[in-house]
Amino acid sequence: MSKRYWLFGVLVAAGVGGFLWYNSAYGWHSVADPTDEFGLEFRYLGCNDWPENRPYETAIQSSVADSSITYRVGDPAGCGYSVRQPKYKLVGDTLSLSYNLYTPSGDVAACICEYKSEFRFRTNPEASHVVFDHSGG
Repeated sequence: MSKRYWLFGVLVAAGVGGFLWYNSAYGWHSVADPTDEFGLEFRYLGCNDWPENRPYETAIQSSVADSSITYRVGDPAGCGYSVRQPKYKLVGDTLSLSYNLYTPSGDVAACICEYKSEFRFRTNPEASHVVFDHSGG
């Protein structure tokens, strides 16, 4: 019996380890809400040190595939935050993307990091202006 419990413990540890590795390697990924008109999916890709010779400005790049569109965001913020609650708002021809920055431990560093994420829409909202904002919380 003890071998069986040991094997079960190893399998559980391997599953948890695999889950943590996947999330650290590929970022958190949300599945589209079936009731959402545009089918937003969000993926947090992680953060790195901000490049030395680049001004502290948010960069948004878009790519279109079939009827979907993906906005890749690089945003400057203090190092040490986690990301949650991705959302969007479409008002007229402006699409506002956002998420909430929070600190589980309450500790942040004095440096600036580049937070990378993707906002993918199953159906293109056809916005001519796209803006991004993060908020602390």
